[in-house]
Amino acid sequence: MNTEKTTIIVYTFITLILFGCGHSAQSSKADSDTISVSEIGNGEVSIDVGELAVTDLYRCYYSKDMLSGNGDYGSYSNDMKKIFSARGINSSIDDPFSKSFQTLIDHAEEVAEKYDDIIIDSDLQWGGQDIPGNYNIEVTGIEVKDDDHVCIKTKVTNYDNTKPWEFLMVRENGTFKIDDIIKGESTRKFLQEEIKRVKQYHESTTQDFETYKGKVGEYDIEMKLQIAENPELVRCLDVTGSYKYTKAGNTLNLSGYVEMWPGMDDDEPETNMYKYPIYFLTETTPAGKESGGWVLYSNENGLYGELKTHGKVFKAKLKKVN
Repeated sequence: MNTEKTTIIVYTFITLILFGCGHSAQSSKADSDTISVSEIGNGEVSIDVGELAVTDLYRCYYSKDMLSGNGDYGSYSNDMKKIFSARGINSSIDDPFSKSFQTLIDHAEEVAEKYDDIIIDSDLQWGGQDIPGNYNIEVTGIEVKDDDHVCIKTKVTNYDNTKPWEFLMVRENGTFKIDDIIKGESTRKFLQEEIKRVKQYHESTTQDFETYKGKVGEYDIEMKLQIAENPELVRCLDVTGSYKYTKAGNTLNLSGYVEMWPGMDDDEPETNMYKYPIYFLTETTPAGKESGGWVLYSNENGLYGELKTHGKVFKAKLKKVN
């Protein structure tokens, strides 16, 4: 049997094992560390690595809560049992996340509780706040990095809403577990950034002022903002302060609020404009007359946005200096 026929037979054999329900394996040569499905069995990696990772991913979702049929799960568990049993899945993995991923999730919950804030507002595994319905995971590709690391590309359907997800699987004590879920962006990265955001902005309330320098339009300014808790506001903090035109020397007062949890655009997960706090500020003269309004978005370096005053709009970009 020649080499070409051998490769075709091995590829076909693996495809039938992994995707008896209509799934198709896809390999990638973009990453030199990626091992294609056709190379499995040539001594470079165990023949069952991809199969084990996919099976364990299904087992992570074949949860005991869902199987119980208790409470909100009700008869829904019977539908899920049929879906998974058709794939040969009849056992669950009690702890679906890797140790390091679970540690990060626990830390995010601890930080949120400490500061009475929200970091995780939905089930990370199921991708929603409700009990999943009409749920399905369709494997569209597998990238086997080595015997212990596999990336599984999927289409996840929940309530007839289908989106592409990637699962990074890592083997721990012989079982593959979820080490990250990529829904447009890495869940790990999202949690790390949110932990940093919550700490930074709650601890900033103990400072006298946050100072920024930069430009509004063509003018150099220095802005100072003070943030304070307001029990009447939900997910927002009070903001007071002022800014001074460097050359002219005149100062205008600022007051308003900062929205601490703007959220994200689910349709454009790569967009990060709304991941960070947004400042809504009213500008007044020393005499108390309203003279303009600011909307400032924040990032790791400072603030950017615009000032509307006297019928004109001026772009602003400010760098935090303390």
